[in-house]
Amino acid sequence: MSDRYMDSREVREVIRTNTLEDCLSACLDAAIYACRSVSYNRTDGDCLLSQHNQLSKPALIRINNNPNYRIDYYENSCFNSRFAELTLLF
Repeated sequence: MSDRYMDSREVREVIRTNTLEDCLSACLDAAIYACRSVSYNRTDGDCLLSQHNQLSKPALIRINNNPNYRIDYYENSCFNSRFAELTLLF
């Protein structure tokens, strides 16, 4: 979603990437936690990874009103259920 982002309280990891594709790949490749969404800052390349999305934390999706701050929100629709299975085992 254009000009939307996950509140920083729910960001699990911040990495610097060169492209949106690198940011999305980082979410898909996350191994320690289930990455469910990313906020990609088009201004500086920051990639904010979160284990939450608009279904798990709808109140924490923010609207960007700053024209000098270009950020977009994406959700992982390829979420791997192996994390859910691990939770059930413990």
